[in-house]
Amino acid sequence: MKKYLFIAIALSSLFFSCTRYNNTESEEPIASVYNKNLYLSELNEVVPSNLAEQDSINFIKNYVDNWIIKQLLVKKAELNLTDEQKDLDKLIDDYRTTLLVYKYQQQLINQKMDTVVTDEEINSYYEKHAREFKLRTNIVKVIYVKVPVSAYDAYSVRKWYKNPTEANINSIEDYCYQNASKFIIDDSWHFFNSVFNDVPVNIRNVENYLKTHRLIELKDSLYQYFINIRDYRLVNDTTPLVYVKNDVKNIIINKRKHHFINELENNVYEDALTKKEFTVNY
Repeated sequence: MKKYLFIAIALSSLFFSCTRYNNTESEEPIASVYNKNLYLSELNEVVPSNLAEQDSINFIKNYVDNWIIKQLLVKKAELNLTDEQKDLDKLIDDYRTTLLVYKYQQQLINQKMDTVVTDEEINSYYEKHAREFKLRTNIVKVIYVKVPVSAYDAYSVRKWYKNPTEANINSIEDYCYQNASKFIIDDSWHFFNSVFNDVPVNIRNVENYLKTHRLIELKDSLYQYFINIRDYRLVNDTTPLVYVKNDVKNIIINKRKHHFINELENNVYEDALTKKEFTVNY
């Protein structure tokens, strides 16, 4: 480990020096593998300057070890791969071509493709493909009120939650803000487990429970629970749009991209064909 401490100290002097190495001809390598050398000036380019001494030592050790392993593997590859396998020119050219085409397509997409997706488009797509969106968990729409057993006038909640008219919902809301420990009275979907995680009931079969229970009143030593299950959906039922709206939007945009790229390719081909910019010999 002492050699890495020495390297760290040497690097520190470089960090605070006005000059940096710009060639390796006069340097002694700090590591060598066959005919490959690693120099202090190269480490100077990669080691963060704000590390503590021990962190610098650890960084340097890991970097040097990884460099050595890489050089050893390269040597093994050169010895064991065929000339054809070692010919990277075609791979590099294919990668460059693919990358250039991709960047050009992305530039045109960003400049010319419409990425605005209206609610009408989202609703239309969802209606046609709703069966493709399956729930992975049970969800419920509920009126849920949890109040201390000592809460004043809790019996009124029993009347309101059973008959959720607008007036009764307003009464529940006013009451809950003053007395409830927890309540849900909106018209949103909620995960079944998140609603029932602190309700004192042992539910072995969620599907049977939801099918056979609508109005639920429970009590333990501290709280009373009033639950009206207004609607529910089970695992593998169709997922409500609210949960998949962003997914649908992304699907629509991706379909536009696919269509846009196909049109681009066709137009480029037809234009070049008209201008006789390419020939096919077969």
